[in-house]
Amino acid sequence: MKILCTTSHVNGHKLSRAQYCPWNKQLIMDTVVSDINNFLSQVIGQNLKKLIFYYGATDHWAPVSYYEDMKKKFPEGEIYLCERKFKHAFVLESSEEVAEMVALWIQRITVQGGR
Repeated sequence: MKILCTTSHVNGHKLSRAQYCPWNKQLIMDTVVSDINNFLSQVIGQNLKKLIFYYGATDHWAPVSYYEDMKKKFPEGEIYLCERKFKHAFVLESSEEVAEMVALWIQRITVQGGR
């Protein structure tokens, strides 16, 4: 995809193509974000057996669609959606329950030598 700017002067000021064409900026930004997402997916895929993802069912910082996307992208991963209604700030109300859950994960991984 090419974006052509026919002029590089605005109100007597010489501008670079990137400055003049907001589309160029957007295209560059989209490319960078795509590259980062691809890199993160690659890193997660290479380390999936070492990772556990736990998404809140009512967490506005990470909507359920994030969980669904991860399950689709990495169906063999250990990716959970909270069924216990923990809030995003679980340390304020549910820290003991979350600690018990994480302790069980750690115990399983260390005692049983993996998943």
